[in-house]
Amino acid sequence: MNRDEAIEALQKEVVRLRGRTHAELVAFIDTPLHVEHKSNSGRIYQVEVGALWDDQPGQVLRLSFAVDDRGLRAYFPLVKAALISPGGVFDGDVE
Repeated sequence: MNRDEAIEALQKEVVRLRGRTHAELVAFIDTPLHVEHKSNSGRIYQVEVGALWDDQPGQVLRLSFAVDDRGLRAYFPLVKAALISPGGVFDGDVE
């Protein structure tokens, strides 16, 4: 997996979700988002966006982005995450 291409695919989803509220992102707890992106080299990367409660239900939400190239890396995807407080908005910062 080309790390730069994988991060580019992940960033496309980060940008698409930036500005969404905590209440909107809660939907990803029960229904993760699965999207495929084709890189300039032609490789397909799949991105999964999911969410879970960081500690207590209804409180801080952990939004996670996992990307792989549909090969062996599907078992070890590149993962980035962000925390969103109740009433907050996803600002696009992922670590």
